[in-house]
Amino acid sequence: HDLIQEQVYKGIPAKDRQQLHFEIGIFLGSKTSLDVSCQSKSLDAATDQLYLSDVKDDKGSFVHFTLLMFYATSQINNAGPDFFPDRAQQARFASWNLSAGKVAAKHSSFRAALYYYKNGISFLGDEVWIEDTFDLCLKLHEGAAYSASALGESSQISTYANNIIDNVSLIDSLVTEYLLIGSLSTVGQSIEAVDRGLAALRKLKFDIPETPTPMAIMQMMEQTEREAAGYNFSQFADQQKRVDSKTRNILLLVDAISSACYLIASPFLPLVASVTVRYSLQNGICEESASAFVIFAY
Repeated sequence: HDLIQEQVYKGIPAKDRQQLHFEIGIFLGSKTSLDVSCQSKSLDAATDQLYLSDVKDDKGSFVHFTLLMFYATSQINNAGPDFFPDRAQQARFASWNLSAGKVAAKHSSFRAALYYYKNGISFLGDEVWIEDTFDLCLKLHEGAAYSASALGESSQISTYANNIIDNVSLIDSLVTEYLLIGSLSTVGQSIEAVDRGLAALRKLKFDIPETPTPMAIMQMMEQTEREAAGYNFSQFADQQKRVDSKTRNILLLVDAISSACYLIASPFLPLVASVTVRYSLQNGICEESASAFVIFAY
């Protein structure tokens, strides 16, 4: 039966197949709120608004909706980006893929998530980093990089991460840098990971000497110890209440750099730990700070 179905499918002219996939996708998509979710400013909030029936609390309904959303988006993908010459339609279906990718990643189905993110990017065509679709493009690339990281596919991490880094500011690409540095370490390129990480920290105005001499290391550690000595336990606890997302992302990046330094016994490790402890004392302490405090104390 499968072979018969395949032959019948191949016998349909390509344009007719695309039209059929498009019509099926639109029909299935109309039974969901995919287009509503694409207009939402918060994708996390949007996934909560997706529906298949009026019974929003029913787990079975959500499962049915999820499958329907995947089927609808996959049908559109089968039609292909070249079937939609209109830019608005391309952005619309790129957003469908973003929504599907987010839901797949949320359920740890990273292979499916990567499929949707990649298709979403393809719908944006050659002019991906333009103003009207910039945020959509960024979210698709971030999702693809994260999913590739979860799958351990270093080459794809590098591709999507570098696309982000080349088109946004360092502050907006901190998590992407974290993924890329972690990927470099995973494939045995820890020296490159450390060099890249140190360059990023210096751009963020972290005072790290170019040469990690014993004197520079001792001076940095003594300075950090003096600063830390001015805090008591209650002040440390208060620091945990005021950590913003930028600080967390910087500390996440530092955590990846510290891991790479440790793998190659880099003399930069105590310097990175020292400046990170000082940064945490000044900007807030959180779980991403833990490794730096452990390394410094050791």
